[in-house]
Amino acid sequence: MSEAEARVYPLVGLDISASLATALSTRKPRIACRAFKDLNLLILRLVNAPTIAFLKESLGVMSPRIRDMCLSILRNVPDLNRENAFRSHHGTDSWFRPVARLLHQSLCETFGQYLGTDRPTSKLEELARIICINTSRPFSDDESDTEKWIGQFSEENLRWESLGLLSVFWNFAPRSDGAVAWSKCSAEFDVGFLISRENLRLCLELCKEFSAANSIMLCMSQRCTVVNSMFAGDAHLLGWRLHAEAMSLVTFLGLHAVEDTDQHQGSLASEIKKRQFSYLYTMDMVVVAFTGRPPLISRRFASTPLPLDISDEDLFSKEGFAKAVERLDEKGWNTDGIIHISSRIRARTLIAIIREELFEIALSHKPTASIDVLLYVNRSEAMMLRFTFIINIDTVNSEPENYKRSLISLPGYNTIH
Repeated sequence: MSEAEARVYPLVGLDISASLATALSTRKPRIACRAFKDLNLLILRLVNAPTIAFLKESLGVMSPRIRDMCLSILRNVPDLNRENAFRSHHGTDSWFRPVARLLHQSLCETFGQYLGTDRPTSKLEELARIICINTSRPFSDDESDTEKWIGQFSEENLRWESLGLLSVFWNFAPRSDGAVAWSKCSAEFDVGFLISRENLRLCLELCKEFSAANSIMLCMSQRCTVVNSMFAGDAHLLGWRLHAEAMSLVTFLGLHAVEDTDQHQGSLASEIKKRQFSYLYTMDMVVVAFTGRPPLISRRFASTPLPLDISDEDLFSKEGFAKAVERLDEKGWNTDGIIHISSRIRARTLIAIIREELFEIALSHKPTASIDVLLYVNRSEAMMLRFTFIINIDTVNSEPENYKRSLISLPGYNTIH
């Protein structure tokens, strides 16, 4: 890697013993930063970012490309005072909705003066500099304290990852006629969808400029894949390229190798990693089924266990998390008779594991499969149908008894993950 391309990334699984001070003293400080023209910012970022006030004095002029990207994002932010600026988003990937709601509230309280109806360019540039500085700071995916974890990218620590995450939940176009929900055929949906897609793309690009990659950036990458698949079509190269980027980020962050510990030793950090890996692994198997291309990841090279079957509210509550874990059975399923988003993630992942076995037979160059594999696939067929019930059931109005009966009657339930 050339000096002009030198960046700082966390190297998962590697022991870095060289001293940063020694490295800087033995080389001329000519490292170029693509985002800023001023060398001082990059050196300060390497050493460990100090206070925002000090960084402002050392901050140079943003390049026109970065400036335009920042201003475009901030001008697209909806009126935060509008009643329906934040909307609900349902799906197996919406487990971070409670976090997004907190981010929305903290943005209104901390930077609301920058994002009113009147947004002078000078004020937006000032806010953009603050967010760029915050994004360049280290982000810990191993932080298990909920308040500290959220505090890394909320309030005065607002990052481009934060705005990217919020772009999934914001209503960028006001609803007409007091509509309760957008219709996918409406003009509001079209406008909001295009703005959300653009904001996600720009936020992700800025994160690549400043951030060393983290779980929030992975959330954005995954959403970019889904949104662009809706925009360009599932078979388009754009969707395939973005999906490959998200999967490479999964292995870069080490989410495929999360340690399998006792469920009572679980934490917020480990559960977030498990949920993200399970979702992206499932998505990869869906892409394989659609395209017939080889998978980008395999369970043969992954040791990450299934996420625990707990609610989103309990996941982000210290006391609630501990109580929820106590109500799980030995396989990690909840015994409350409630289907959570995590229940669907688990069910989809188990189905994806079965699918992977089928894909190995269908896509392999070998003419035949072993008897053991065929027997496993035969046993798994009924299990797959049962888990389809969990996936398709209404998670809001689900019947507890139906859920309990579904789990109890699962063939091989005592031996599955």
